[in-house]
Amino acid sequence: MKVKIANPVASLIGGVSTQTLTMLALASSIVLIEMLSSFQASSVIEFSIACGLVLVGATDGTCVIGRAMEFGVFKEDRFAKGASIDTKFISFPRGSKFSAASGSKKDPQANNFSWTAKYGFAGMGHGDFGLKDGVLSEGINEAGLHVAALWFEDGTYGEPRQEGKNLPQYQFPAWVLSEFGSVEEAVESISQVNIYGGFNDEWHQVFPFHWAISDKSGNFYVIEHIDGALNITDARDIRVMTNSPRIEWHKKNYENFKKDFPRLDAKAKMGESGLLEGLPGSWTSPDRFMRLAIQRDLSEPLESIDTALNQSVHLLNTVDYVTGVPEMLTRGAGRAAQETSWISIIDPVNMDYYFRTQDSLNVHKIDLDQIDYGEGSKPNVFDIYGGSPYVDVTAKALGQ
Repeated sequence: MKVKIANPVASLIGGVSTQTLTMLALASSIVLIEMLSSFQASSVIEFSIACGLVLVGATDGTCVIGRAMEFGVFKEDRFAKGASIDTKFISFPRGSKFSAASGSKKDPQANNFSWTAKYGFAGMGHGDFGLKDGVLSEGINEAGLHVAALWFEDGTYGEPRQEGKNLPQYQFPAWVLSEFGSVEEAVESISQVNIYGGFNDEWHQVFPFHWAISDKSGNFYVIEHIDGALNITDARDIRVMTNSPRIEWHKKNYENFKKDFPRLDAKAKMGESGLLEGLPGSWTSPDRFMRLAIQRDLSEPLESIDTALNQSVHLLNTVDYVTGVPEMLTRGAGRAAQETSWISIIDPVNMDYYFRTQDSLNVHKIDLDQIDYGEGSKPNVFDIYGGSPYVDVTAKALGQ
């Protein structure tokens, strides 16, 4: 297996592909599902995935992980709740059994393997929650290891092999979270499996993902597949991630931007940053990356986890999609209106998981320490949507 590991000072390897330039022109990270088996033949659903992730640190060395899930608005109200993507919070105990197989007839393979979870974990899931056809878009395990899957149009995987262990790409988060306790341990072990592009029957496609792996120490790596080769990038110097192009392109773009706009460079010490003139404002992947990185770096020092949590919400607000307003071309024909389906902010030190949804802007909290990860306990699942859209404080206004 080809493996390439880049360090924080590595220069940009290669240029931007023709495919990348084309997709940026289409506003990046877009996909078309032509038909789902549960729909009538005339039902066509268009959607897009364009996510963002940022680590926000406090002065005591701790950090929180903020993530936004963007998705296209379904033309058919499949989930009857106004949300673009069915999402449930799910937890798996230690001892959970997993099998590395996509289960698709279109995806014959050899040397699949099974494993038993060493660590309990929880996160946001979509689809079949046995994770045969289901997708875990993000999660954290009981050791504080976090994995997030983001759409990566430039990602291309190799084929299943006749030797070694084959793992379909959309099972990567569950494998990492159930097997490893730290970023270092995970990074050292990733090359031991062959990650291939498994066809997903429920979604009728091969998902092109790249992944961010972080932990409570602040380690941050990005895992990508470029032209079938595994690329592992140490991204502790940036700790931000969006979509295509590849992470090394974003890092180089970030450094070049600060040279062109030194007032927006937190390390330039040129005085006040003003009203951030020149900061990109579109919803393309490079612009969202820049807004998250620049504004986080310009923030005043944060003295506690609570202030870091609050600042993370503010940061993610700056890349929030007003429902139905961003409209992206799909791969094929037509357009897809967009929304931010949900955001999450995870505190890996205190093991707290916060989220809010498109239909409820109130922040919800899950105390992960109270989840029973003991072997033999049952996985728990709940729908994240349907929370209260507001908090009624009339009683306070009446002095009650």
